[in-house]
Amino acid sequence: MRRGRLLVGLGVGAIVLAIATVVAAWFVDQRRLDDAVADLARAAAGCETTIEMRSTGAYAVYLEPQGEAPALPGDCEQAVGSGEGLEIEVIAPDGRLVEVDDTEGPGYERAGEEGERIGTIEVTTPGAHLVRVVSPDGGV
Repeated sequence: MRRGRLLVGLGVGAIVLAIATVVAAWFVDQRRLDDAVADLARAAAGCETTIEMRSTGAYAVYLEPQGEAPALPGDCEQAVGSGEGLEIEVIAPDGRLVEVDDTEGPGYERAGEEGERIGTIEVTTPGAHLVRVVSPDGGV
């Protein structure tokens, strides 16, 4: 009889430990996602800034339709915009225009930010890329 109680106690303990591990992993994963969104490179409407691309490959381009841009390097002012009608231009270190392919995909709503995926770019040369966000009125 004691052995049966011991086995039940060990089983319940294993279940509680497994649940606690899953909950802890979920919280760690949520924090990683929040950190990833907070670390995204940003440019604002009417802004021209440089973003360092450390490696080649495909990069997603997101539009955060509302909000205030953080202080950004380059020819940028603190800007607030609706995001409607914006065009994004990316210029590689060699001066070549990098095409933004219209590719929809999953967006994000994390860390107080919300973005919708509007395209991808293929970076073939690592280095400083000039990013311009052109507003509908033609302002860079």
